[in-house]
Amino acid sequence: MKVYNDKLIEKILFAGGICIL
Repeated sequence: MKVYNDKLIEKILFAGGICIL
């Protein structure tokens, strides 16, 4: 479950970085 959460957070952070750029 933790691995899934880490992947989800990673996707959110990645999407946030794209939005900032």
